[in-house]
Amino acid sequence: MDGKAAEGRAAVAVWGNPQCPMMAERLCPALYTTLFPVETVRIFDFSVSPSALERYRATVVEVKAAEFKRSIEIISGIRDQDPDVLIIALVKKPAVDTRVRLYLAGVDTCLVLPASAAEMADAFARLVGDSGSGSGNVPVLDLRQLCLWTEQEKIQLSYFELRALSALSRAPGRIASREEIADLLEWSSEGYDQRALEKFISRLRAKTKKLLGSDAIQSIRGYGYRLSSRLVIVGADSI
Repeated sequence: MDGKAAEGRAAVAVWGNPQCPMMAERLCPALYTTLFPVETVRIFDFSVSPSALERYRATVVEVKAAEFKRSIEIISGIRDQDPDVLIIALVKKPAVDTRVRLYLAGVDTCLVLPASAAEMADAFARLVGDSGSGSGNVPVLDLRQLCLWTEQEKIQLSYFELRALSALSRAPGRIASREEIADLLEWSSEGYDQRALEKFISRLRAKTKKLLGSDAIQSIRGYGYRLSSRLVIVGADSI
């Protein structure tokens, strides 16, 4: 099996079992070809190290319980090698801890199996939309001016809204626990009202929807929140 991507990151890499029927049925090359200007999809087994390969436009990792540790190693290696590559993890009935560890390793989104071709297409389309719009349209979080802006739009934020977005954007995997967010809001991390926190996040979602999208701040049930959109942070070093 050839491990070299076409010049210019023209291929999609898939880590899984090449003989698994799910790979052939669910990871249809036509799906990627529709969403990416790719020439090919390459499938690797878990013995192949990402460091031995050239960069790809996107990567899919089929996560199985028996090979979870190796999956995390591959995802971390891919992310360390290329901060901009799109990474999707395919996983069956992931527990909260599984999702958190995958996001911390560098996954952009977790897709729960079994998933239809339409669900896969939607997941890829959203990722492509976030990453393919050009650096000039990446939202900027301005810590001095207390605002979130792009070339087309500007939204003023409160001090605590800014702190929450800044913390999520800078956190490993762009994920933070409810207690961490409550602490940023200067609430008691032990005695805060979870409903009040959810209302705060809900208002922040609504306020930033036009620039970040409706599901940019994702709830991780049983843990906290994750920021799916990448931000450019300017201004003060800390807030």
